[in-house]
Amino acid sequence: MNKPIRGLIWDLDHSLYDHTPMLPDWKRAAAQTAVDLKAVHHFECAHSLAQLSWDVHGNSSQIFIDKFGMSFEDMHLGTHAGLDPTLIDPSQLTGTTRNVMGGFKHALITHSSRYWGLRSLERLGISEHFADNSIFGLETLHYHRKNRSPLPVYAALTTLGLCASEVLFVEDTADNLIIPHQLGLKTALIHREASKRIKPAHVDWLCTDANDVMQIAEAHNRNRRTYASQKTLVR
Repeated sequence: MNKPIRGLIWDLDHSLYDHTPMLPDWKRAAAQTAVDLKAVHHFECAHSLAQLSWDVHGNSSQIFIDKFGMSFEDMHLGTHAGLDPTLIDPSQLTGTTRNVMGGFKHALITHSSRYWGLRSLERLGISEHFADNSIFGLETLHYHRKNRSPLPVYAALTTLGLCASEVLFVEDTADNLIIPHQLGLKTALIHREASKRIKPAHVDWLCTDANDVMQIAEAHNRNRRTYASQKTLVR
């Protein structure tokens, strides 16, 4: 924890932005993809199935994969291509946050598609802080998930050019922080509901949103500089 934070690896949906207003559009996009791929002929039927899939699986596409033999990749890419980025409110990130981000390196690892990641970063107005090779979608990582494989972490660290102890991994899903913690990264869990906020042992900081994350990163580095200065004075 003593090393400065030089880079951040971000999750996207519900981490960099609150995706709650996006949820109906996810179901719409999954339904439209199923229709476009001719798994279901009528949009109304497909939309009902997407809602059922969300209720059962927490994923609007899974029912089309299980019941209609659709490929995961087709549903994954098609659904994210059909999402409307204008539903993301860019004002969720403050001007201060945008400025502070410029002092750090950034990478994005999302279980959504890379295409959706690119569009979301552009909508949020922070794409300038992410090098093109540091934006990873599930498909660009060959479907290795953050909670099952260290590959996503290694890929992001390589593009950042930083060691694990210099990087803060940001997530809204606690299980996705277990491997980063094991690999020596600092970890921050975003939980927007204060009443349900519990800090697991593998999480270094609990945060309310991306603005809070950047305040914590900046404060960590500032406090470390102050401590280093005090040690120098004592000597």
